Amino acid sequence: DDCFTLIVTADIGERSNITNSQEYSSLFNTSIHTCSHESRCILPPFYRHDNEYENILNNETLCWFKVLPTYERLNYQALDYIIFIKHFVEFTQLGLVRHNLLSDIITTDYLNTCEYDPDKYPSCPKFRILKILQIIETNPHEYELMFFYGSLIEIRITWKCNLDRHLKYCEPVYEFQRLDIKPYEANPYDPGSNFLTSRHFFLPNSHELHRIHTQIYKLQIIVSVTGEAGKFDLFQTTTSIGSFLGIFGTGSIVCDLIATFLNNFKRVKYGN
Repeated sequence: DDCFTLIVTADIGERSNITNSQEYSSLFNTSIHTCSHESRCILPPFYRHDNEYENILNNETLCWFKVLPTYERLNYQALDYIIFIKHFVEFTQLGLVRHNLLSDIITTDYLNTCEYDPDKYPSCPKFRILKILQIIETNPHEYELMFFYGSLIEIRITWKCNLDRHLKYCEPVYEFQRLDIKPYEANPYDPGSNFLTSRHFFLPNSHELHRIHTQIYKLQIIVSVTGEAGKFDLFQTTTSIGSFLGIFGTGSIVCDLIATFLNNFKRVKYGN
C-alpha cells in the first residue's frame, strides 16, 4: 500500500468574532499603543526612540485599545475555485505505476470540459469547491456555516486494482469527508478552521506604533492517496493454503481423509 497526503488551503474571508469588550483588541482593527488602564495592558509599550518621548517610555500602563470598529469581508469567489489534482501511485513489488491522467477516459477534450461529478464525470481530476461542499453537507444551514466559519475537508483518492483484469479498470475513486467537529453548535471551542495574523506599522510623522488584527477563516483541504493492487500467483496461493492447514493442525486430518478415500475406492473397484 502507498499513501500520500497534500494540504490545500482556500481563504474564504476576513472578519471578527470577538466581542466589543474593552479587555481585548478587536480583530481587523487599527489599534494605537497608548492607554491609561492597567487592566487592559496586554503588550509592552513600543515607541520610536526620540528624546521627546523618553518620559513616555517609562510609563508601564501603556497598552493597546480600540479606535475603529471591526468589519467583515467574505470571499464568495472562493466557491468557484477549481482544484486540479495530478498524482500517481507506484506498486514497486508488481512493477506498476498508474497516473490519474494517463487513462483511456482522460483526453484533452475531456479535461477541458469536465468538472468532477460522481454521476457524470467520476474520473475528472478538476474539483470545484462549491461542488465539494454540496457533496459533503446536504443540510443548508450547516452548509452556510461551513463557508462562514471555515472547515477541514479531506479528498480521499483510492486505487484498488485487480491486475488479473485489464489495466483500464485500474482507476482512482474519489471520496470526500469532513474532518472538523460537526455540527458547529457542538464545538466547545473556536469552530471551523481559521488563524489570526497581525500587522504592525507607524503612521507618517508618528512615534506611536499601530497594528491591524486579521482573523482569516479558511477551507483547509487535505488530499490523501492510497493504493492497493493484487494479482493471482499459484506459488503464493499453494504456500498460503499449506501454511493455513499447518497452523490449524488439519494437515494430518486431510491426509487421513485422502488415504481413507483411496483405500475404499481400491477395495470397491478391485473387490468387485
